[in-house]
Amino acid sequence: FASFLSAALDLPETTMNPFKDVVGSTRQDVAIRRVANAGIVTGYEDQTFRPNDSISRQHMARMIVRSLNYLQYDTSKIPTTLSFADTQEIAIAHRDAVAIGVSLGIIKGDTQADGIYFKPLNNATVGQAATFVYRLMNAVEAAKPVTPNPPLLQTPNPTLPTTPAKPPVQTPSPVPEAHHKYIVPTTKNQTIVS
Repeated sequence: FASFLSAALDLPETTMNPFKDVVGSTRQDVAIRRVANAGIVTGYEDQTFRPNDSISRQHMARMIVRSLNYLQYDTSKIPTTLSFADTQEIAIAHRDAVAIGVSLGIIKGDTQADGIYFKPLNNATVGQAATFVYRLMNAVEAAKPVTPNPPLLQTPNPTLPTTPAKPPVQTPSPVPEAHHKYIVPTTKNQTIVS
């Protein structure tokens, strides 16, 4: 997930390395250092990142909100109430992050006969991780202010009445242009291989 976020956010290079277990120069190690430099991950108290551990859904939610903060997305007015059937299982430190992700449509629950569950302690699949990042980038793109096209200048023709130019019609792309450069890598045994 750190690698996905590093690529999606196009995080800058860094020489900072706060983790004693991320010392290599693999693409994954570089990505982890980049997300740490951006304040998206902080690691554990023993100065480790534990890159080979699985990631829980609630940890992903926290990283999503920190990514929004990095992108200067204002989350201060987003409601932080949750109605999942298993809300009490979400760690208190992660509840606001989960709620913000839900409010923005980045995170969704699992509908079952007796309610909708978030399953905060479940490990996320690669597919879920990719979906979360895709929805994150869509939420950020949707929040950007739309700049109107400047009016076209026309030379008045004395024989024709002057009418204002109509701006060209823009058809939205199903996938934002900014996302066309992102590639979801293949993993094998929780290691990125391409």
